[in-house]
Amino acid sequence: MGTFLDFLKSNSVQPRADIAGIIRRGYLEDPDLFHRLFVFLKSVPESCFHHCSWFRDALIETGILIATAGVIRASIMIVPLKHRLIATDLPSDEQPSAIFPIYPETLYLIDQIPDHAMSILDIGTGSGVLSIFASEKSPIVTPVDINDRALLFTQFNAVLNGVGNKIFGQKTNLLSSLAGNYYDCILANLPFEPVPPGYSYYLHSDGGTDGLKLISEFLSQINDEVIKFGQIRMVAFSLGNDKHMIIEDVLRKKLGNSHFGIEVEILAKPLKFTEFAKRFESAPQYKPWLTSTLQNGLQSLFFIGVKIVPSRTFYWSVSRNSSRHWGAWENPVNWNEYLQLAP
Repeated sequence: MGTFLDFLKSNSVQPRADIAGIIRRGYLEDPDLFHRLFVFLKSVPESCFHHCSWFRDALIETGILIATAGVIRASIMIVPLKHRLIATDLPSDEQPSAIFPIYPETLYLIDQIPDHAMSILDIGTGSGVLSIFASEKSPIVTPVDINDRALLFTQFNAVLNGVGNKIFGQKTNLLSSLAGNYYDCILANLPFEPVPPGYSYYLHSDGGTDGLKLISEFLSQINDEVIKFGQIRMVAFSLGNDKHMIIEDVLRKKLGNSHFGIEVEILAKPLKFTEFAKRFESAPQYKPWLTSTLQNGLQSLFFIGVKIVPSRTFYWSVSRNSSRHWGAWENPVNWNEYLQLAP
């Protein structure tokens, strides 16, 4: 029996569509069982599948479910996000190429997708979740990622949500292979976690020692031709303190002499960097990295949204948004809470 990734690599559109149909039917017929398996990641006795053996057998065959000693468990997450189903890797998956589960920044960016955009670029697409929601508002959606696994998940999620004929991922490093293209909106959810030097970490999160390595590269590639009349919507973490965030320096350095306006929104109460950094305590360079960061006066980690728009003259603003409670925004979405609040 192969893995789910083996299934994605070795099968064409129709087998994927067949499995997508089985997943959707299983969700509609027994949402409680579906939530236990794919949202809360519980092991479920085989006896619970007596009414849906077709569901169990097909998903075991494709590696989506795993049967062991009379119990069934999921090998991936599939979460109901608004009116869509989104597949990702498990939060516990430690492969560097693992696909990011849904985090609060995903929910934020979904809300920022503009209406009536002719073309949208989803850069650092991961699971393809932003592209799937963008396809409701734009006829042309282009998800890009450097991670082959991400492109496989993106295409499967597109099929799972009935837009497999509209979304086709492209492998590229940021904007490097997209020269000459114009977009009404660019959605950027790039790796932005500060990570100790030399530490092997997830592709979806490794933003270098200050968290801004990939964001800085992306901003260097932006010009007036890429986005003439539209907008860029981006999320990030930024190190800083009560007077300053380092992403301000990067944005001003990269775009300060261009025809753009920049609006930075602080989305939640900052986190103490020492608390966030504990996840890297096993890294060989953890202590010197932490010490250096704190000595530079960077005691806090901010959760921010960035809007970049064309402008005759450069302008800059920073605001705080207290209209939405993001909970533990540095962790995946709390699905117990989300499902209770979802309409």
